Amino acid sequence: MKLKILIAAVFLLYTSCSLFTNPVTVPPTLGDPINSQSYGYTPIDPVPATIDSSLTNGNSITRVLTDETIRLAIGSINGFANVTYGKDYVGYRGKRYLVILDYIKYTTIPYTVNVWRDTTRIHIRALTTGPPSAKPPFNDNNIIFGETSTLPLYVGVGLRITADVTVNTDSLNLELFGLGVAASANQANGTLVVQTLGVSGENISPLLPLPSKLNETTIENAIVSLGTIKAKIYEPATILAPKVLGFYNNIGGVGLELTTNVISSILTQPIVVKVIPLKKAILANSR
Repeated sequence: MKLKILIAAVFLLYTSCSLFTNPVTVPPTLGDPINSQSYGYTPIDPVPATIDSSLTNGNSITRVLTDETIRLAIGSINGFANVTYGKDYVGYRGKRYLVILDYIKYTTIPYTVNVWRDTTRIHIRALTTGPPSAKPPFNDNNIIFGETSTLPLYVGVGLRITADVTVNTDSLNLELFGLGVAASANQANGTLVVQTLGVSGENISPLLPLPSKLNETTIENAIVSLGTIKAKIYEPATILAPKVLGFYNNIGGVGLELTTNVISSILTQPIVVKVIPLKKAILANSR
């Protein structure tokens, strides 16, 4: 019976409201292990962004957010909240992991930054925007200019399931749907949180399950909840407020170095999205 419920829930998540016209597979998140430079899709806690009013022209922002995807990110937690997202889908006894499943409806915008590194040219110390400068953002003999790079930022709305998992067996596949079975068999323990990303309203709030202990039933309920909320994105009563949901790391850095600097930079100069007639996204910092 549980298997039938899970299959139906997954089908609802992937197909509700005809948001996808073709079957969707969950792409893996790329990255490198801890203590080496990491690359790939990096989810972040949502940071407010603005869609220029000239773009929406009184219409729903869903007309602007023309891309949709489902992404799976698996992060290893080392030390105090230091998360490294990687491509290893196997967890090991006593280790703690974050398993994040995102559905996002978004547009991609370029975010050009100047990267300041330490003298090893591996660790990222700071990001700055604007014209490149030979002067570092703060006085430190160990900081040097690295390069000017453009990060793809994902701006939009979405839904997120986050499982915070500790592995209790020698090794465990960290695929989300199997974690519930593993937790029910005491091979793992942890918590599960369902989160909306820029999606709210009186018709949304009652559908969010409370944070709960990780098990087979709570994962099934989370998938059903996300499928139901996803189907309401186009309803007039649903409030959509775009956020920066993540970025593609093409710079490197260790652990949360780049993530922390990207968030700090965006909070300092909030993001405004504009679109030219050819439907290409451009970015401007708010004045």
